Amino acid sequence: METPPWVILNRILRVGPRITGAAAQAQEQEQEQEQHAAVDFSLEVALPPRVTVLFAGRRVHPDPQNRDAYPYVIAASPRCLLAHFSAYPFHGAQFCNSPLFSHLVVVRDLHAAPEGRVAASVVHIQDRPGRAPVLWNIQNVALAADAAGNYRIVELQADRGSDRATLVYLQSDRPADGWCGKYVAYPLAAHHREWIPHGAVHVDGRLWWFDLTWGILSYDDASFTEPGLGFHALPEGRGLDQRPPHIHTKRCVAASGNRLRYVEIIVDEGAAARVSMWSRSRTPDGAGWQWDVEYAVNLEEIWDDASYTETGLPRDVPLLGVVSPSDPRLVYFALGQHMFGVNVPARRVVHHGAIEPLTATSPAPVVSGFLVPWVLPPEVAAQAQRPPSPPPDIDMLLAAAGLCCLKYHLSRSRSQAEGGGC
Repeated sequence: METPPWVILNRILRVGPRITGAAAQAQEQEQEQEQHAAVDFSLEVALPPRVTVLFAGRRVHPDPQNRDAYPYVIAASPRCLLAHFSAYPFHGAQFCNSPLFSHLVVVRDLHAAPEGRVAASVVHIQDRPGRAPVLWNIQNVALAADAAGNYRIVELQADRGSDRATLVYLQSDRPADGWCGKYVAYPLAAHHREWIPHGAVHVDGRLWWFDLTWGILSYDDASFTEPGLGFHALPEGRGLDQRPPHIHTKRCVAASGNRLRYVEIIVDEGAAARVSMWSRSRTPDGAGWQWDVEYAVNLEEIWDDASYTETGLPRDVPLLGVVSPSDPRLVYFALGQHMFGVNVPARRVVHHGAIEPLTATSPAPVVSGFLVPWVLPPEVAAQAQRPPSPPPDIDMLLAAAGLCCLKYHLSRSRSQAEGGGC
């Protein structure tokens, strides 16, 4: 079966300048904004290792006159994207938000647009009413969507020491229900430890919320009737008592090959740095879960390969970017503004290239917290796979120009021979 096309999507949406009473913004910024204002969303597909950027039109902002400078893509599915918008001075990339300025938006109905671009429309998700808990943290929000475009948005809310958690959810195929909440058993009450959200994915019929220092909480999305959450501790020896700074640069949880993967760049004192991947699977008896080691490869083995030498990059420990959603062997890393994809078990760089900064005004690390792999919907995939128009053949153009000149001179000579003027 052919691998579906996918892209590395910048989680930070690109927007035009915020409207203020200050001096006029740069002309090129205004022109760029006008170019995308006619549609809700637009993008130009850039295949890996490049990064695809989603542009947000003016009317998708909750307050078009006070636009969010950094809207944030929370989750990506083939049929829709879930984004978070705020209003100045807050922004969508703030993970802990003021509930008064927190708005969810679904990007859907993607279709071909002029000049090889892709456009999409917006669905403004209703704000939560008074009885529904407010949004706590966007990194605890998960998106599950089916092939028909129906989706469920689910936020996990858990308190330290409590024996139950709350799932706050909304289903697109039941709009009259609006936001709902349900209590489920929380398996970590006895630990008296704060859950630190770092993101969520949907794979293999389950929702997975992860704390990169501790483990993963999961819930069956297919039935949505389980009485409690399941807890999956990180692989043996990978748990941490405290959160280190910049944890996303070395650790990530990803959905790849329809399985949950945990990836880490492990840098132990006195040992070579290595890239390790584990997969989560059912135990043989089907009663529990286990971690399966996929690979553990020293970075030096990758650096020593001719394919890495050809990149011209230094032998430095890179930042961990994203995992291919279709091939768990393929992992993307970043050094500065350079992205490279590695077939890790083969120790081989498969492609590499320079990338633009993820944000125009504020630096953001090239890591999974600011990048998300996105399997393209069929409408967008067709646009991505369409071969570009071949450049004109300069020899043919010169030959055609020569024929035109020859025809002109012959015509002129004939006219003069017949007594005509020039």
